Amino acid sequence: MADRLLKLRTGDLGINGTAIVGRAQLSTEYRDRRDGSAQLEHVASVAVPIGSRLLFRADVPHRFDFHPTGRSSQSGLGDIFFRVGGQVWKTPALTVLAGTDIILPSASHSDLGRGKYQVGPGVHLAIPLAGLNSVMQPVVQHIVSIGGDPSRRDVNYSRVRIGFDSPWRQDWWTTIEPNLFIDWTQKSKTAMNLEFEIGRKLGDHFRLWLRPAVGLWGAGVPGAYDWFTQVGARYMF
Repeated sequence: MADRLLKLRTGDLGINGTAIVGRAQLSTEYRDRRDGSAQLEHVASVAVPIGSRLLFRADVPHRFDFHPTGRSSQSGLGDIFFRVGGQVWKTPALTVLAGTDIILPSASHSDLGRGKYQVGPGVHLAIPLAGLNSVMQPVVQHIVSIGGDPSRRDVNYSRVRIGFDSPWRQDWWTTIEPNLFIDWTQKSKTAMNLEFEIGRKLGDHFRLWLRPAVGLWGAGVPGAYDWFTQVGARYMF
């Protein structure tokens, strides 16, 4: 019963990636990169259940890239992201969602996207840890380019992350999430980030969160940064 309640609570907060629940959200993120540049990104996202086991998600980003002296900054549409996933296993002790991401080279400027069509199959688990009042969420994913601008660098990297999401009372939650990236185009070069989150439930539908993060190591790897801060608002439906 405790395991089931933990999964229900994290699903209601919108932080359980295996839950088949509808949500629309807006987020703003400032990212300080390791190459001296920075990025401000606004993302509109919606996730829509398809029946009781499938979920469709779409993200539309708008980016501002700030470069070191000598390069002009750019702003505009980034690469649009889609995700289709389905629950392939569901018990009180374990839920498994498998699916794939599809990323389109829709950026309005080359600095704002990768210029490649990408697919990212992956598996997302949710494992309640009642003794720690948390849900552990391991995710393993591989992202690879399958076409696009031949002059742009190919994409071929893996991502492993493990989130520990803890709901507190009825209104608050916290998250700790290490992220490991492995770039196979650079002889298995790695990067590691550590992300945190604190969020608040406001009524039946609205959720707010703040997510600071720090890069532990790695430069030139997709997903690497020095630090970032994200704020967001979510509407559950």
